[in-house]
Amino acid sequence: LYSAVGGGRWVRPADAMYVGEDWEHWEEVQEVLLEDGQAVVQVPPRLQSGFKSVQGSLIPCTPAVMRQLLAHRGVCPLITANRQRGMRLLQYCLSDMILGCPADTDGGEAYSKLAGVPLVPMADGSWRKFEKNEEQKQLLVGTEQEVQLLSAIRSRIVDSSLPADVIEHMKSEAMTTYTNVTELCPESVGKCLTLIMPDGWHEAFEVQWRAGQDGQPTEEWMKLFWKYAGESGKVEAFAGWPLLPTIEGTLCVLTPEGSKVIDGAGVFGEQLRGMLTRLGCRMLNGELLANREAAGGYVHKASLHGVLEGARWANGGSLERMRKRVEEASVEERRELRAFLMQRRWMTKEGCSAEDAGTVLALPIHEVHGSDVLRSVSSEKLPPSGAQRELLTEQYLRASDVEMYTFLGVKTASLAEWYAKGVFSNLDKFAAPAREEAMLTMLGQLPQLCREDKAFWDRLGDLPFVTTGTGKLARPRELYDPSVQELQELLDGGEFYPSESFLRPELIATLVRLGLRTSLDREGILQVARSISESSKGESVDAVALEARGCSLLRFLVNQERGILRRIVESDSFMEFREELCGCAWIPVMVQPPREGLPWNPGRSAVAKPKGSRPKEDIMLASHSLGICCEEVPSSLLRMVFGWDEPVPPV
Repeated sequence: LYSAVGGGRWVRPADAMYVGEDWEHWEEVQEVLLEDGQAVVQVPPRLQSGFKSVQGSLIPCTPAVMRQLLAHRGVCPLITANRQRGMRLLQYCLSDMILGCPADTDGGEAYSKLAGVPLVPMADGSWRKFEKNEEQKQLLVGTEQEVQLLSAIRSRIVDSSLPADVIEHMKSEAMTTYTNVTELCPESVGKCLTLIMPDGWHEAFEVQWRAGQDGQPTEEWMKLFWKYAGESGKVEAFAGWPLLPTIEGTLCVLTPEGSKVIDGAGVFGEQLRGMLTRLGCRMLNGELLANREAAGGYVHKASLHGVLEGARWANGGSLERMRKRVEEASVEERRELRAFLMQRRWMTKEGCSAEDAGTVLALPIHEVHGSDVLRSVSSEKLPPSGAQRELLTEQYLRASDVEMYTFLGVKTASLAEWYAKGVFSNLDKFAAPAREEAMLTMLGQLPQLCREDKAFWDRLGDLPFVTTGTGKLARPRELYDPSVQELQELLDGGEFYPSESFLRPELIATLVRLGLRTSLDREGILQVARSISESSKGESVDAVALEARGCSLLRFLVNQERGILRRIVESDSFMEFREELCGCAWIPVMVQPPREGLPWNPGRSAVAKPKGSRPKEDIMLASHSLGICCEEVPSSLLRMVFGWDEPVPPV
């Protein structure tokens, strides 16, 4: 038989080999065999059956024979020189295998016969051998996307331009079981990242991204990755790798445990982004993600919960660290953060959990009355409706949206609580007009206030809240009802009476119930005496007025011989009362001698102490050294109190 091998020669049938013409590219198979030195002959189909009946007379070149030959000889130059021919030869070697056979069947086990065949075309242009599964590093076959993603290791990636039927064989279960060729999937692509990513990136929380430099992925690669991960639905296969691009120029780790990346670059303003960056958060660079939803489980939404979760993750869950970082921000940035977090659309259990509410209140972004310092909310409350703005202190929030603060758990102070804790304790700090207006309003609200707080009335009785005629504050029991004529004669000066604003009949009635005096008692008597005594010490003393006030008090005591004076004398505190009363200069005395010839010291005051004065009948004995009372004192009880029942002391 004639063969074209070696330039052409005649060979014995026993040494000859022929290729059946029933395969599409049989000529290329024949050409490869001739190149390898095989005596390939052409036998007309009508003669082939005759040769087949004689054992060993002619060798047919089947796919199995070709596999054995190539495994023994290796890759011939005709294959390396013509890549398409090599691919068709691979197609021929697989043509007798049954695609889809389970690995544990004879058909599946046939793939093990590929071991040693050097016909695996690689993406880098080289050829590799089929090996047993356990012998060599696996050769990877995948989609065009996977090949592009792993282009840095093209020497291990099977050429994706193989014919479709060959690709199907390469991806089959039997091929993976018996050879070193395996199909790529998101999980295996994820494992391959260790071969193409920079050292130290795996499990890195965040890395600086210099796209395309120092072996780092390019922006095109990142876009392709997120397209692939999104379409596969297996983003979790890449957990542990910093693959979340941010507008800050970094890559953040993909982890289901949490993230500091927020998808809000297109939502947040510049100041809010700056605030969140200060908190350690990062903004997702969505331009590099073909499908943003693919990253949904690994980044936070631009919502109250999303922002707080991102900040918690960025600060290791430390609320104190978050607080300190917020304190370092400008007032404008902090207000911007508050404005975002305090939106009504978050006012749902889903939009704001109990933990979120606590975090919002703990951040120093809230304003209070009476201060420009932003602070956290601890014991502060919302002011009650109707509270005067100028009287609100740092105990009360300055809230633009009361409903939102209420949702967050901040309580609104009752009107009674506001007065008791916010107003009464700061009365001396408020401007007089605002303070007086507030107290007048409060008196009109007493029924409501007493319903809210059962102790409010008792508390009010001990409080110096009434403005006096001199502008000072006094307790109701320290003042007197100016409508009582008797008191007007005794008490001269605004210090004893409420100011004009409190003189309305309905207010006087309330003040009387709170202790406003309508007559003099023990303390009142002493108070009048002290007042007269103090008035006598000035440089410009109105002697006439002093005498008149002294006379009024003296007449009052004379008239009270069987009343309050008797009760005081019979009480246990009489001696204290007597000592103080007799120690004040208030007794009206004669300034000039009533007749000539009496011993008299000129320049006397219009009032004197009871100890330093005597009644008129003692004028002849005491006019030189003691003051002589200008009023008749018929009361023996009062004379006893003054010590006038005793003999005139010798000079």
